[in-house]
Amino acid sequence: PALTPNPSLEGKPVAVCHSESTKGTAEISSCSYEARKFGVRAGMRISDARDLCPSLVQAPYYFEKYQEISVVLYRTLLRSSARVQPVSIDEAYLDITGLGDPREICEDIRARFLGETGCTVSCGCSHNMLLAKIATSRAKPNGVFAISSDESEAFLADLAVREIPGVGWKSSRRLEEMGVATCGDLWRLSSKTALQKSFGAKQGELIWDYSRGIDSREVKSETKRHSVGAEINWGIRFEHREDAVRTLGKLAEEVERRLRRAGIRGRCITLKLKLRKPNAPPPPKFLGHGWCDNLSRSVTLASAADDAGLIAREAVALLLRLDADPREIRGLGIQITKLDEGQPAAADASEGRARSGGQPGILDTFMKAGRRAEAAGPSSSGGGGRGESVRLSDIDVNEQKYILSMIQVRQREQSKRKHFFEGFVGRERGAARWRGDAEGDPGPREPPREPSPEPGSALAAALGQARFSHEVAAVLAGAEAKDVVEWVLQSVESDLESIWRLLRAVRSLRGGGAEATAMGAEGLEEIEGLISKSVENVYKGTLPRDVCRGVGVECDDSHDKV
Repeated sequence: PALTPNPSLEGKPVAVCHSESTKGTAEISSCSYEARKFGVRAGMRISDARDLCPSLVQAPYYFEKYQEISVVLYRTLLRSSARVQPVSIDEAYLDITGLGDPREICEDIRARFLGETGCTVSCGCSHNMLLAKIATSRAKPNGVFAISSDESEAFLADLAVREIPGVGWKSSRRLEEMGVATCGDLWRLSSKTALQKSFGAKQGELIWDYSRGIDSREVKSETKRHSVGAEINWGIRFEHREDAVRTLGKLAEEVERRLRRAGIRGRCITLKLKLRKPNAPPPPKFLGHGWCDNLSRSVTLASAADDAGLIAREAVALLLRLDADPREIRGLGIQITKLDEGQPAAADASEGRARSGGQPGILDTFMKAGRRAEAAGPSSSGGGGRGESVRLSDIDVNEQKYILSMIQVRQREQSKRKHFFEGFVGRERGAARWRGDAEGDPGPREPPREPSPEPGSALAAALGQARFSHEVAAVLAGAEAKDVVEWVLQSVESDLESIWRLLRAVRSLRGGGAEATAMGAEGLEEIEGLISKSVENVYKGTLPRDVCRGVGVECDDSHDKV
């Protein structure tokens, strides 16, 4: 396909690569047979290939053309057999048992494909998939090669073991050290057990069977998908953890597109990570990953999902659990397994997730329930005016877990506020007892006052409108201490900036002007102590530097303490 846009390249050594630099480290993805005569191979760097073949011509990628020709190829194959097992965009297995003469079928496929695309095809045929694969390599370029069952033993006897599919250069080197160069040499080994001791049970059995032409696999026209994922391991150079988090978000979006295109969801999310090996040399390829340790962590969800927000959130949690230095990351990937088919992804669910700030459909669930309640009217709510409730069965299991966790967080917040308030009131009571007598008698109590119409709400509104510390000081001049206490306890976790503005105003009034306030110097001192105590309890005595910068607070350099 690389030659079809430029017929003048036919007969010349051509390599498909994205770079033509003589000193580049870009890898060759494919090359013509004229280039292979010089020793050029796929996976070789373009600079090394030019050393072997100075007249090598670099051709760019034509991805759209590859896809177009691949569609024609598979359409042609399906005309000859209904059982086609895809291997790649340009390779496939066919089961043509009982459909006629194998050679005639191969020649018919080659003629049809050449007529439609102008590209040649090499075909190999035999009685099993292993020998058909080996026959195809012998048929190249642009030919047909057949291995019959009667000829297979004689053919394999002289076949080099490195030509057996699944035997790489490491295995072939080890076999050569054992005195094995051909399949015939391998037959003379004592037993399969001896081979398995050297290569492992699985690999030893594969080499033993394949050297004898034994392959029990069948052509499968439909194979079940076991995983969907996306990963990147080139050009990964991070400075901060936020860079890795953003990349995971993009990968999660791509995984979501692939899941929804396939119409499936998955329950297991796996994070794949490449970390640079300690003291690893610079990678030979520019921005390549080089020597790395491959790590992975997984989490299994209660139900299948295909939402990018959920996938990204779980992947980020796994990344934080690994606590990897972002500067050492050289590759990231997300893989979804334990797939469930036939679960359509509703558009309104994704919109609900977007509105809920990334939480999977929670807000959408409650908004739908609220709309149903409004449509039903107040009479259908049992006269209580509460509307229709959300049933637990209407909520996804993952959403239930999130809701429960939010309830627990809210309960902890309320418990903290209760303890803070009780501690403040307890100190007031203790002071009253001390002022009474040694027995702890607080003395005569004031008559109960009539409750005022929520003075705290007016104070909260005034403090919320104040944007400067002098404005806050003006509000405090007429405020009661108990109202300020209540507001501090409610706002310490949600409005930290206003808390610090209040603290500056309190300190300013204590420095001069305390007598002009309704609470006096003692009340201001109590308020300042409460603020310090609240921050210490809520934030464990320290604040992150970004929070300090956001509210204009000076942090201690050694401990980040406020």
